[in-house]
Amino acid sequence: KREKKRERKKEKKLFYCCLSRSESYVSSSFPSFIFSSFSSFIFPSPLSFYISLVTTKVTTMLEPGEKILSTDKEGPRKVEYGNNSVPVSLFCGKMSEEYLKQLHKLEMFCCPEKELEKMGFQRCVDYPRLPQHVYYEGYFHSCRTSEAVTSVNPRDSSIIDKPAAPPLLRAMYIAFREKNSEWMHKIWEEIKKVEMEGEEGEQARKVFENAFNPNNNTQLLGDLAVQVHYGHAIDGHNVGYHTDALNSVFHYAFSVHGNRILHSFRASDHDRAQNADFDHYQDPQEVRDVYISLPAFFYHGVEYPECKWENRIIAIQARFLFNEEEWNKTNRLRGEGKEGEGKKIIAQAISNALISGPVLPSLKEILEVCATLD
Repeated sequence: KREKKRERKKEKKLFYCCLSRSESYVSSSFPSFIFSSFSSFIFPSPLSFYISLVTTKVTTMLEPGEKILSTDKEGPRKVEYGNNSVPVSLFCGKMSEEYLKQLHKLEMFCCPEKELEKMGFQRCVDYPRLPQHVYYEGYFHSCRTSEAVTSVNPRDSSIIDKPAAPPLLRAMYIAFREKNSEWMHKIWEEIKKVEMEGEEGEQARKVFENAFNPNNNTQLLGDLAVQVHYGHAIDGHNVGYHTDALNSVFHYAFSVHGNRILHSFRASDHDRAQNADFDHYQDPQEVRDVYISLPAFFYHGVEYPECKWENRIIAIQARFLFNEEEWNKTNRLRGEGKEGEGKKIIAQAISNALISGPVLPSLKEILEVCATLD
Protein backbone atom coordinates (compact mmCIF):
# COMPACT_ATOMS: atom_id res chain seq x y z
CA LYS A 1 0.00 0.00 0.00
CA ARG A 2 2.84 2.36 0.87
CA GLU A 3 4.48 1.61 -2.46
CA LYS A 4 1.25 2.35 -4.36
CA LYS A 5 0.84 5.58 -2.43
CA ARG A 6 4.39 6.62 -3.36
CA GLU A 7 3.68 5.81 -7.00
CA ARG A 8 0.50 7.90 -6.99
CA LYS A 9 2.43 10.80 -5.48
CA LYS A 10 5.12 10.47 -8.16
CA GLU A 11 2.48 10.42 -10.89
CA LYS A 12 0.86 13.54 -9.47
CA LYS A 13 4.21 15.37 -9.42
CA LEU A 14 4.89 14.10 -12.93
CA PHE A 15 1.56 15.55 -14.05
CA TYR A 16 2.49 18.98 -12.73
CA CYS A 17 5.95 18.64 -14.23
CA CYS A 18 4.37 17.94 -17.63
CA LEU A 19 2.08 20.91 -17.28
CA SER A 20 5.04 23.11 -16.42
CA ARG A 21 7.08 21.91 -19.38
CA SER A 22 4.22 22.32 -21.84
CA GLU A 23 3.29 25.82 -20.62
CA SER A 24 -0.16 24.25 -20.57
CA TYR A 25 -2.52 26.29 -22.71
CA VAL A 26 -2.67 25.02 -26.27
CA SER A 27 -5.02 27.06 -28.46
CA SER A 28 -7.99 25.17 -29.85
CA SER A 29 -6.84 26.33 -33.29
CA PHE A 30 -3.82 24.01 -32.94
CA PRO A 31 -4.66 20.36 -33.70
CA SER A 32 -4.09 18.85 -30.27
CA PHE A 33 -4.14 15.28 -31.60
CA ILE A 34 -0.98 16.08 -33.60
CA PHE A 35 0.83 17.26 -30.47
CA SER A 36 -0.48 14.24 -28.55
CA SER A 37 0.77 11.86 -31.23
CA PHE A 38 4.12 13.63 -31.32
CA SER A 39 4.46 13.39 -27.54
CA SER A 40 3.61 9.68 -27.64
CA PHE A 41 6.41 9.17 -30.15
CA ILE A 42 8.98 11.14 -28.14
CA PHE A 43 8.01 10.23 -24.57
CA PRO A 44 7.21 6.83 -23.07
CA SER A 45 4.00 6.27 -21.14
CA PRO A 46 2.79 7.62 -18.73
CA LEU A 47 4.46 10.93 -19.63
CA SER A 48 2.92 11.02 -23.10
CA PHE A 49 -0.48 10.29 -21.56
CA TYR A 50 -0.28 13.28 -19.27
CA ILE A 51 1.01 15.57 -22.02
CA SER A 52 -1.86 14.53 -24.29
CA LEU A 53 -4.30 15.28 -21.49
CA VAL A 54 -2.80 18.72 -21.10
CA THR A 55 -3.01 19.51 -24.79
CA THR A 56 -6.61 18.38 -25.11
CA LYS A 57 -7.45 20.05 -21.80
CA VAL A 58 -9.73 17.29 -20.55
CA THR A 59 -8.49 16.13 -17.17
CA THR A 60 -7.81 16.75 -13.54
CA MET A 61 -5.43 14.61 -11.49
CA LEU A 62 -7.60 14.24 -8.40
CA GLU A 63 -6.85 11.35 -6.12
CA PRO A 64 -9.72 9.55 -4.36
CA GLY A 65 -10.56 11.37 -1.15
CA GLU A 66 -8.48 14.43 -2.02
CA LYS A 67 -9.39 17.37 0.22
CA ILE A 68 -10.96 20.35 -1.55
CA LEU A 69 -10.42 23.82 -0.10
CA SER A 70 -12.13 27.14 -0.74
CA THR A 71 -10.72 30.66 -0.46
CA ASP A 72 -11.97 32.59 2.57
CA LYS A 73 -13.31 35.62 0.72
CA GLU A 74 -14.09 37.49 3.94
CA GLY A 75 -10.94 36.57 5.86
CA PRO A 76 -7.44 38.04 5.69
CA ARG A 77 -5.69 37.56 2.36
CA LYS A 78 -2.31 35.86 2.19
CA VAL A 79 0.57 35.21 -0.18
CA GLU A 80 0.59 31.67 -1.54
CA TYR A 81 2.74 29.96 -4.17
CA GLY A 82 2.10 28.67 -7.66
CA ASN A 83 4.20 26.90 -10.28
CA ASN A 84 7.95 27.06 -9.73
CA SER A 85 7.24 28.62 -6.29
CA VAL A 86 6.20 31.96 -7.80
CA PRO A 87 4.30 34.07 -5.19
CA VAL A 88 0.58 34.52 -5.91
CA SER A 89 -2.42 35.99 -4.13
CA LEU A 90 -6.18 36.15 -4.70
CA PHE A 91 -8.28 39.27 -4.08
CA CYS A 92 -12.07 38.76 -3.97
CA GLY A 93 -14.77 41.41 -4.11
CA LYS A 94 -18.27 42.21 -5.39
CA MET A 95 -19.52 44.89 -7.74
CA SER A 96 -22.63 46.96 -7.04
CA GLU A 97 -25.96 45.22 -7.65
CA GLU A 98 -27.31 48.42 -9.21
CA TYR A 99 -24.37 48.53 -11.62
CA LEU A 100 -25.14 44.96 -12.72
CA LYS A 101 -28.76 45.87 -13.41
CA GLN A 102 -27.62 48.66 -15.72
CA LEU A 103 -24.94 46.49 -17.32
CA HIS A 104 -27.48 43.77 -18.16
CA LYS A 105 -29.30 46.28 -20.38
CA LEU A 106 -26.30 46.53 -22.74
CA GLU A 107 -27.01 44.91 -26.09
CA MET A 108 -24.16 42.41 -25.85
CA PHE A 109 -25.62 41.06 -22.60
CA CYS A 110 -29.31 40.89 -23.57
CA CYS A 111 -29.37 40.25 -27.33
CA PRO A 112 -30.51 36.99 -29.01
CA GLU A 113 -27.74 34.50 -29.69
CA LYS A 114 -27.90 35.11 -33.45
CA GLU A 115 -26.88 38.75 -32.90
CA LEU A 116 -23.62 37.97 -31.05
CA GLU A 117 -21.43 37.46 -34.10
CA LYS A 118 -22.62 40.77 -35.56
CA MET A 119 -21.16 42.45 -32.47
CA GLY A 120 -17.75 40.87 -32.97
CA PHE A 121 -18.14 37.66 -30.96
CA GLN A 122 -16.80 34.43 -32.38
CA ARG A 123 -17.73 30.82 -31.69
CA CYS A 124 -14.88 28.99 -29.96
CA VAL A 125 -14.28 25.27 -29.52
CA ASP A 126 -12.37 24.53 -26.34
CA TYR A 127 -14.18 21.26 -25.59
CA PRO A 128 -14.33 19.27 -28.86
CA ARG A 129 -15.50 16.16 -27.01
CA LEU A 130 -18.57 18.08 -25.82
CA PRO A 131 -20.10 19.62 -28.97
CA GLN A 132 -23.27 20.54 -27.05
CA HIS A 133 -21.32 23.04 -24.98
CA VAL A 134 -21.50 26.43 -26.73
CA TYR A 135 -18.83 29.07 -26.14
CA TYR A 136 -18.54 32.57 -27.62
CA GLU A 137 -15.81 35.10 -26.99
CA GLY A 138 -15.63 38.80 -27.90
CA TYR A 139 -12.57 41.06 -27.67
CA PHE A 140 -12.70 44.73 -26.67
CA HIS A 141 -10.57 47.38 -24.97
CA SER A 142 -11.22 49.59 -21.93
CA CYS A 143 -9.23 52.68 -22.93
CA ARG A 144 -10.82 56.14 -22.93
CA THR A 145 -10.79 56.34 -26.71
CA SER A 146 -13.83 55.09 -28.62
CA GLU A 147 -11.56 54.14 -31.54
CA ALA A 148 -10.24 50.62 -32.10
CA VAL A 149 -6.82 49.83 -30.63
CA THR A 150 -4.36 47.50 -32.37
CA SER A 151 -3.20 44.86 -29.89
CA VAL A 152 -2.71 41.15 -29.28
CA ASN A 153 -5.67 38.80 -29.30
CA PRO A 154 -5.42 37.03 -25.90
CA ARG A 155 -6.74 33.78 -27.34
CA ASP A 156 -4.32 33.08 -30.18
CA SER A 157 -1.77 35.97 -29.94
CA SER A 158 -2.72 37.28 -33.40
CA ILE A 159 -2.74 41.05 -33.95
CA ILE A 160 -6.22 42.56 -34.20
CA ASP A 161 -7.92 45.95 -34.14
CA LYS A 162 -9.79 45.72 -30.86
CA PRO A 163 -13.00 47.81 -30.69
CA ALA A 164 -13.91 49.86 -27.64
CA ALA A 165 -16.22 48.20 -25.13
CA PRO A 166 -19.51 50.02 -24.48
CA PRO A 167 -18.94 53.17 -22.36
CA LEU A 168 -20.69 51.76 -19.28
CA LEU A 169 -18.39 48.74 -19.28
CA ARG A 170 -15.21 50.66 -20.10
CA ALA A 171 -16.03 53.09 -17.31
CA MET A 172 -15.71 50.38 -14.64
CA TYR A 173 -12.09 49.63 -15.54
CA ILE A 174 -11.17 53.30 -16.00
CA ALA A 175 -12.73 54.09 -12.60
CA PHE A 176 -10.76 51.21 -11.07
CA ARG A 177 -7.48 52.56 -12.45
CA GLU A 178 -8.21 56.10 -11.31
CA LYS A 179 -9.43 55.10 -7.85
CA ASN A 180 -6.40 52.88 -7.26
CA SER A 181 -3.71 55.13 -8.76
CA GLU A 182 -1.79 55.43 -5.46
CA TRP A 183 -2.04 51.68 -4.92
CA MET A 184 -0.73 51.09 -8.46
CA HIS A 185 2.06 53.59 -7.80
CA LYS A 186 3.39 51.39 -4.97
CA ILE A 187 3.57 48.36 -7.27
CA TRP A 188 5.21 50.52 -9.94
CA GLU A 189 7.88 51.65 -7.47
CA GLU A 190 8.64 48.06 -6.46
CA ILE A 191 8.92 46.85 -10.06
CA LYS A 192 11.29 49.73 -10.87
CA LYS A 193 13.69 48.33 -8.24
CA VAL A 194 13.79 44.80 -9.65
CA GLU A 195 17.16 43.82 -11.11
CA MET A 196 16.86 41.43 -14.02
CA GLU A 197 19.70 39.43 -15.53
CA GLY A 198 20.29 40.03 -19.21
CA GLU A 199 18.89 42.50 -21.69
CA GLU A 200 15.79 40.42 -22.45
CA GLY A 201 14.87 40.24 -18.77
CA GLU A 202 15.29 43.99 -18.41
CA GLN A 203 13.11 44.64 -21.46
CA ALA A 204 10.34 42.48 -19.97
CA ARG A 205 10.63 44.27 -16.62
CA LYS A 206 10.19 47.63 -18.34
CA VAL A 207 6.97 46.44 -19.98
CA PHE A 208 5.49 45.61 -16.56
CA GLU A 209 6.86 48.85 -15.12
CA ASN A 210 5.08 50.83 -17.83
CA ALA A 211 1.88 48.82 -17.34
CA PHE A 212 1.67 49.82 -13.66
CA ASN A 213 2.65 53.43 -14.29
CA PRO A 214 -0.32 55.43 -12.90
CA ASN A 215 0.25 58.01 -15.65
CA ASN A 216 -0.20 55.35 -18.33
CA ASN A 217 -3.80 54.36 -17.52
CA THR A 218 -4.34 52.22 -20.60
CA GLN A 219 -2.47 48.93 -20.33
CA LEU A 220 -3.63 47.74 -16.90
CA LEU A 221 -6.92 45.86 -17.46
CA GLY A 222 -7.06 47.38 -20.94
CA ASP A 223 -7.71 44.06 -22.71
CA LEU A 224 -11.23 42.63 -22.25
CA ALA A 225 -12.37 39.16 -23.30
CA VAL A 226 -16.14 38.74 -22.85
CA GLN A 227 -16.94 35.02 -22.54
CA VAL A 228 -20.38 33.45 -23.00
CA HIS A 229 -21.07 29.79 -22.12
CA TYR A 230 -24.17 27.61 -22.19
CA GLY A 231 -25.26 24.07 -23.01
CA HIS A 232 -23.55 20.90 -21.77
CA ALA A 233 -21.86 21.10 -18.36
CA ILE A 234 -18.07 21.33 -18.13
CA ASP A 235 -17.07 19.52 -14.97
CA GLY A 236 -14.96 16.68 -13.60
CA HIS A 237 -12.40 15.45 -16.12
CA ASN A 238 -13.58 17.94 -18.73
CA VAL A 239 -12.37 21.02 -16.86
CA GLY A 240 -9.54 22.55 -18.90
CA TYR A 241 -6.60 23.25 -16.59
CA HIS A 242 -4.02 25.72 -17.82
CA THR A 243 -1.84 28.68 -16.92
CA ASP A 244 -2.41 32.00 -18.67
CA ALA A 245 0.10 33.95 -20.71
CA LEU A 246 2.00 36.79 -19.03
CA ASN A 247 -0.62 39.36 -19.96
CA SER A 248 -2.42 37.79 -16.97
CA VAL A 249 0.22 38.65 -14.39
CA PHE A 250 -2.54 41.00 -13.21
CA HIS A 251 -5.95 39.58 -14.10
CA TYR A 252 -9.42 40.88 -13.19
CA ALA A 253 -12.28 38.37 -13.65
CA PHE A 254 -15.85 39.65 -13.35
CA SER A 255 -19.06 37.56 -13.28
CA VAL A 256 -21.82 39.30 -15.23
CA HIS A 257 -24.45 36.55 -15.54
CA GLY A 258 -24.79 33.01 -14.18
CA ASN A 259 -22.59 31.04 -11.80
CA ARG A 260 -19.42 29.04 -12.36
CA ILE A 261 -16.64 27.54 -10.21
CA LEU A 262 -12.97 28.50 -10.34
CA HIS A 263 -10.66 25.55 -9.65
CA SER A 264 -7.05 26.39 -8.84
CA PHE A 265 -3.91 24.76 -7.46
CA ARG A 266 -1.92 26.81 -4.94
CA ALA A 267 0.48 25.93 -2.14
CA SER A 268 0.61 27.52 1.30
CA ASP A 269 4.40 27.78 1.37
CA HIS A 270 7.44 27.89 -0.89
CA ASP A 271 8.71 24.37 -0.12
CA ARG A 272 5.37 22.71 -0.83
CA ALA A 273 5.18 24.50 -4.18
CA GLN A 274 8.73 23.41 -4.98
CA ASN A 275 7.61 19.80 -4.48
CA ALA A 276 4.40 20.29 -6.52
CA ASP A 277 2.38 19.71 -3.33
CA PHE A 278 -0.54 22.01 -4.19
CA ASP A 279 -3.92 22.40 -2.52
CA HIS A 280 -6.95 22.13 -4.78
CA TYR A 281 -9.26 25.13 -4.34
CA GLN A 282 -12.84 25.36 -5.59
CA ASP A 283 -14.21 28.90 -5.44
CA PRO A 284 -17.78 29.54 -6.64
CA GLN A 285 -18.04 32.65 -8.81
CA GLU A 286 -21.52 34.15 -8.57
CA VAL A 287 -23.08 37.15 -10.30
CA ARG A 288 -21.25 40.39 -9.31
CA ASP A 289 -18.18 38.48 -8.05
CA VAL A 290 -14.73 39.80 -8.90
CA TYR A 291 -11.40 38.12 -8.35
CA ILE A 292 -8.02 39.67 -9.08
CA SER A 293 -4.96 37.46 -9.19
CA LEU A 294 -1.89 36.22 -11.11
CA PRO A 295 -3.21 33.18 -13.04
CA ALA A 296 -0.15 33.24 -15.28
CA PHE A 297 1.61 31.50 -12.38
CA PHE A 298 -0.77 28.80 -11.12
CA TYR A 299 -2.86 26.09 -12.76
CA HIS A 300 -6.56 26.74 -12.85
CA GLY A 301 -9.69 25.85 -14.77
CA VAL A 302 -13.37 26.74 -14.75
CA GLU A 303 -16.34 24.47 -14.13
CA TYR A 304 -19.59 25.39 -15.88
CA PRO A 305 -23.01 23.95 -14.95
CA GLU A 306 -25.42 22.78 -17.63
CA CYS A 307 -27.71 25.63 -18.62
CA LYS A 308 -29.85 27.01 -21.43
CA TRP A 309 -29.18 30.22 -23.36
CA GLU A 310 -31.58 32.12 -21.09
CA ASN A 311 -29.40 31.21 -18.09
CA ARG A 312 -26.07 31.53 -19.90
CA ILE A 313 -22.85 32.25 -18.03
CA ILE A 314 -21.14 35.53 -18.92
CA ALA A 315 -17.77 36.51 -17.49
CA ILE A 316 -15.24 39.16 -18.48
CA GLN A 317 -11.49 38.52 -18.27
CA ALA A 318 -9.47 41.75 -18.10
CA ARG A 319 -5.73 41.60 -18.76
CA PHE A 320 -2.83 43.83 -19.78
CA LEU A 321 -3.37 45.43 -23.18
CA PHE A 322 -0.15 44.51 -25.02
CA ASN A 323 0.98 45.23 -28.55
CA GLU A 324 3.00 42.61 -30.42
CA GLU A 325 6.39 43.89 -29.23
CA GLU A 326 5.31 44.00 -25.57
CA TRP A 327 3.76 40.54 -25.83
CA ASN A 328 6.97 39.06 -27.22
CA LYS A 329 9.15 40.74 -24.60
CA THR A 330 7.10 39.55 -21.63
CA ASN A 331 6.77 35.97 -22.86
CA ARG A 332 10.54 35.58 -22.64
CA LEU A 333 9.94 35.23 -18.90
CA ARG A 334 7.89 32.04 -19.31
CA GLY A 335 10.73 29.69 -18.36
CA GLU A 336 12.75 29.11 -15.22
CA GLY A 337 16.03 30.54 -16.56
CA LYS A 338 18.11 33.41 -15.28
CA GLU A 339 15.17 35.81 -15.39
CA GLY A 340 13.18 33.54 -13.05
CA GLU A 341 14.18 35.27 -9.83
CA GLY A 342 13.25 38.68 -11.22
CA LYS A 343 9.87 37.28 -12.28
CA LYS A 344 9.30 36.09 -8.71
CA ILE A 345 10.11 39.53 -7.30
CA ILE A 346 7.62 41.16 -9.69
CA ALA A 347 5.00 38.59 -8.67
CA GLN A 348 5.81 39.17 -5.00
CA ALA A 349 5.23 42.93 -5.37
CA ILE A 350 1.84 42.35 -7.01
CA SER A 351 0.84 39.65 -4.50
CA ASN A 352 1.76 41.84 -1.53
CA ALA A 353 -0.32 44.66 -3.00
CA LEU A 354 -3.33 42.38 -3.45
CA ILE A 355 -3.18 41.57 0.27
CA SER A 356 -3.51 45.25 1.19
CA GLY A 357 -6.21 45.31 -1.46
CA PRO A 358 -7.33 47.54 -4.28
CA VAL A 359 -10.77 49.15 -3.91
CA LEU A 360 -13.53 48.40 -6.40
CA PRO A 361 -15.29 51.48 -7.82
CA SER A 362 -18.81 52.43 -6.75
CA LEU A 363 -21.73 52.92 -9.12
CA LYS A 364 -21.46 56.69 -8.65
CA GLU A 365 -17.77 56.69 -9.61
CA ILE A 366 -18.44 54.51 -12.66
CA LEU A 367 -21.28 56.72 -13.89
CA GLU A 368 -19.15 59.85 -13.44
CA VAL A 369 -16.48 58.32 -15.69
CA CYS A 370 -19.10 57.04 -18.15
CA ALA A 371 -20.44 60.58 -18.59
CA THR A 372 -17.03 61.64 -19.95
CA LEU A 373 -16.82 58.87 -22.60
CA ASP A 374 -18.06 58.83 -26.18
